[in-house]
Amino acid sequence: MDPSGDLSDFDRGQIVMARRLGQSVSETARLVGCSRSAVTMSSKEKGKFEDMAKRDKISCNREIKNHIPPKGQKKKRIKDPNAPKRPPSAFFIFCAHFRPKVKSEHPGMSIGDTTKKLGEMWNSSSAEEKKPYEKKAATLKEKYDKGIVDTSSSAADDDDDDDDEEEEGDDE
Repeated sequence: MDPSGDLSDFDRGQIVMARRLGQSVSETARLVGCSRSAVTMSSKEKGKFEDMAKRDKISCNREIKNHIPPKGQKKKRIKDPNAPKRPPSAFFIFCAHFRPKVKSEHPGMSIGDTTKKLGEMWNSSSAEEKKPYEKKAATLKEKYDKGIVDTSSSAADDDDDDDDEEEEGDDE
């Protein structure tokens, strides 16, 4: 009997394709055998493996949730969507002011080259020329810090309000 007689046309095609791609015959036979066993397996046998997969998924999710990063790594902090946006630095305020001027003087300049030019302008500026930008950055930072305090205190107030509402509901 021909050894390939029990193979389907699909399996034979897989073997031919694998040989063309340079894959070993034993590796191809293993792949074809695995696919055949999955197809011929009864639903009762598959159920056993599906239950194992569900248990593994639950335990994996539990481990991920309780994972403590190794020393030197930090857990990713969840950003508050209501928190104010960080203020720009003095350099970024300077860039926002001078970027249109640089672009008009050099219309074909790329974004990176424009930023390099602005950096050179910033570094060659005197302390007196930088003072208004640093002052504006400081006022924006103060405003940001006040917003952070307001956001964190309102978040704490929201948590307290939830507890009060639950207590009021118990009285009725």
